Amino acid sequence: MKKKISLELPPMAMSLQSTVVNKTGSWRYLRPVPVEGIAPCNEACLVSQNIEKMILLVRKGKFKEAYEEISKENPFPSVCGRVCSHPCESSCNRGQFDEAVSIQALERFVGDYGLKQGKFFSPLRPMRKEEVAVVGSGPAGLSCAYHLARMGYKVTVLESMPVLGGKLRWAIPNYRLPKKILDQEIEKVLSLGIRVKRNVEVGRDISFKELKRYQAVFIATGSQKSIPLQVPGEDSKGVVSGLDFLKALNQGEEVPLGSKPVVVGGGNTAIDVARSYLRLGREPMILYRRSREEMPAYKEEVEEAEREGIPIQYLVAPFRVLREKGNIVGLECLKMRLGKPDASGRRSPIPIKGSNFVVETDQVIRAIGETLDRSFLPREIRSGDGALEATPYMSTSQPGTFAGGDVVAQPRSVGH
Repeated sequence: MKKKISLELPPMAMSLQSTVVNKTGSWRYLRPVPVEGIAPCNEACLVSQNIEKMILLVRKGKFKEAYEEISKENPFPSVCGRVCSHPCESSCNRGQFDEAVSIQALERFVGDYGLKQGKFFSPLRPMRKEEVAVVGSGPAGLSCAYHLARMGYKVTVLESMPVLGGKLRWAIPNYRLPKKILDQEIEKVLSLGIRVKRNVEVGRDISFKELKRYQAVFIATGSQKSIPLQVPGEDSKGVVSGLDFLKALNQGEEVPLGSKPVVVGGGNTAIDVARSYLRLGREPMILYRRSREEMPAYKEEVEEAEREGIPIQYLVAPFRVLREKGNIVGLECLKMRLGKPDASGRRSPIPIKGSNFVVETDQVIRAIGETLDRSFLPREIRSGDGALEATPYMSTSQPGTFAGGDVVAQPRSVGH
């Protein structure tokens, strides 16, 4: 007689049910059964795409319809198909059977298909009289402009640089995100009639007060200031910001290169910097103060860096930059151990006394995080812990002013 055991799972659009058929308790088969609820991939998606429907349309060969479906929520499917952290795959319950559906690859295929077809969109509703200013042209700013324009609003994007894209443009290396793809995605957004003012920096070329002529303002300037290491010798000429390095590299500027660069940090910026140095013929090393489990960089990017031969030293923190005759000759470091979780939810690094050692280097790149530059904002807009205060509806403490992306407290990724 067959003994049936139900497998308890959270509500979802498709679950798995298993049947035990022998005395050892091994599974004979797994079969999907419909269960009312939200598909876990849809629930995990950072931009609330209907992934389940996209997959169904792709399976039927309806690529145009699949592109239209995901573009309802996401103006950058070709970008996200390359650089998103794709938590949808981690949540995919197909993984309980064999492995998760390659959702990111499908999104990339569908996005590129749409770009090749030139399938851009027109406003969904008649034009309205209200005007909205969007400060910043990164993924958050352009996404806001895209959705507002499709709703019929008149949108003006203010960008301090001569080109659009924000960190998509200058913080992500070309080997991860080809700029041709980014240009096409931005063209799609601007085709909705969005007005753009380049080389206009709020606080320098125009005051924030002057933006009151708009019925609403959306702040999407991102996190622009690199967090300092706060160690002796950091003012040395050979200590550079990881963000500044990537920005100069992506703009085609000449970048000073050390022969043995050391990258301090464990986020995506640190990994991108190290892999970029490797492609420039250098042999970089990454130092991170926590363990690999606490590393905030995308797992796949860390694995790629390791496969490329980039050494990563864990549980190590900088203590002092060593100089001789004004030049960097090394970085004195301390070994760390992990304590209890801190405010970030990760275990806090604790220095081990007497564990000092020296890493030979002639260039140190700091990539331990970025914070908000609020120098152009009025005092009425409250902030704290390096981010603007905002409600779940993205409104700030100043009426008519909203904020999103990296300027607010949330996980920092392209999808957010």
